[in-house]
Amino acid sequence: MLGDAKMSETVSMVHHLKPHQTLWSLESIITTSILLATLFLLCFSLYLAVQLHFIHVSFFTASRTPPSPTVGFIEVPDLHTMSWLHAVATSEKSGFRLVLVEGQPNGVVVDQNPRAHDKAAKDSTIDVKLEILTSTVPPISANSRLATAEAILQIKQRCQLLYKLFSAY
Repeated sequence: MLGDAKMSETVSMVHHLKPHQTLWSLESIITTSILLATLFLLCFSLYLAVQLHFIHVSFFTASRTPPSPTVGFIEVPDLHTMSWLHAVATSEKSGFRLVLVEGQPNGVVVDQNPRAHDKAAKDSTIDVKLEILTSTVPPISANSRLATAEAILQIKQRCQLLYKLFSAY
């Protein structure tokens, strides 16, 4: 009888432990899943922070492909009133390529894109519009002196140039 009492006590203990052990297993599975999900989110957050350059991790970024060289932005030169050859030389000296989009190479620059003093990428193009500036001879009396006639012509030519330049804006 003593043996039967121990046996029933053991069965009773096992009976009580079994549901608790199953419940504990379910709790451990849920806890482990939460910890793994948290660890995954932490790793993903670190990955994004490195990729977006919020943090620098040398062993992680060393495996990446090397970044392309940074393209510098520089100021666009003012090419207005320059001849084609002078504008080409100035733009190449500044690090740009010149493209004639309208006009003849024997004219002067009356418009450009990008505008003068804007910032643009080095080695990019500047589109220019050239026009041949013509001047009409103003009426000069026959008894005017040569210096007076030349001054009138120069003023007239400058006025036409200014008019063309400002009408482009």
